[in-house]
Amino acid sequence: MSCYKPLCFTCGEKQPVRFWSGVTICENCGGELSSKEKPKVPPTATFKSRDTSFLKTLPNPGGPIETRIDIPEFTMLGAKGQADFGILRLWFYPGESIVELKSLKFYIHQYRDILVSYERVVDCFYDDLMSVYAPQRLRIEAAFRPRGGISSTIVIDSDWGVRGGTDEAWRSERHTDLAYE
Repeated sequence: MSCYKPLCFTCGEKQPVRFWSGVTICENCGGELSSKEKPKVPPTATFKSRDTSFLKTLPNPGGPIETRIDIPEFTMLGAKGQADFGILRLWFYPGESIVELKSLKFYIHQYRDILVSYERVVDCFYDDLMSVYAPQRLRIEAAFRPRGGISSTIVIDSDWGVRGGTDEAWRSERHTDLAYE
């Protein structure tokens, strides 16, 4: 008889679990998985299996520029295996190379079959774009559609001191609540 090891939606690993008050908790990362229900859609992949080879570079044809890339129809599989929808906005300040948009589209489309949380998908985007393109600065905003009456916006910026930046651009920019613009 085999032991069922559920897939943790936080770390993406099949892990032994411990039960606490009806909740299954991953021994690896402490992420929660309901002991009463399994995902409705079996995941075909986790964030660890994403493919960065889709991302292609083009040489930067000029000097310093800002490229704003809007992805208004981003879809992914959320923590319960259901489709989640959002709008991604990328502010890209290129170094030696720029983003080839068709390759970015193919990279983005793979997330339709990847089981991942909001925070993890933004981290994955950030890490992958920084490693492939090495931009001078990268800012990503992801605004996800409401689920259960709650929406979420996740932001990451390479200028932040915690990300190795100087915080100069962050201090000088005007920041407003996107919900009230």
